[in-house]
Amino acid sequence: MGARTNKPAGRTPARIEREIGNFAQARQVAEDHGQPDIAALLDQAAELARTELDAKNT
Repeated sequence: MGARTNKPAGRTPARIEREIGNFAQARQVAEDHGQPDIAALLDQAAELARTELDAKNT
């Protein structure tokens, strides 16, 4: 929620880029801990975020 408007904050390109970085970091942790299914899920989430970011940038 926006602090002043009480409306949901939008998904800005910067926010999406941070999410992609967070997904990549979490994927690495999952791989390091022997969780390939979770790593694959996080990789898919990052790919969806990249697709959303590309759509916003065009």
